[in-house]
Amino acid sequence: MNRIKENINYIISKDDSDKDKLMKILQKMQENNVEFKCLKYEISEILDGFVQAKAYFKLQEEDIILPFVVSVSNFNIEVDKIIMNMKKFIIFEILCIIHEEKQETVKQIQGSASQKQLSFINDKMKYNDSKQIIDDKLKELKKEVNNITKDEASAIITALGRR
Repeated sequence: MNRIKENINYIISKDDSDKDKLMKILQKMQENNVEFKCLKYEISEILDGFVQAKAYFKLQEEDIILPFVVSVSNFNIEVDKIIMNMKKFIIFEILCIIHEEKQETVKQIQGSASQKQLSFINDKMKYNDSKQIIDDKLKELKKEVNNITKDEASAIITALGRR
């Protein structure tokens, strides 16, 4: 693991996603005969629809035990994903790799209302008086909120300001 840590800049790139980084590191670990596996997981308790459990990992000579909690209904579906995320967590911690930040990016279609405009309109829909104005304007335009253009969104926002 020390050799991998020393050469981490040659193994992964800043532009790689966390998934790509993990796969490259696991590949390199396999090439260097670094043993890393989940030996087992054990359910500790079941309370109020949630399962408390522990996962037991072996990284070379080191034993690592990590607790986790998941809903009973999703246990069979989620356990593999949890184990994989724990592997990523362990490897990234040991190698001092910073996790990528997930940023929701909404691609705006040319000419469509901006995300800021849509957020403003959707917030105003929570209030009955504003909701009525928005609904009237949408009926006039014969459109739904998600399908309006920038100009139409501006017209709705302007109509809200005139009340």
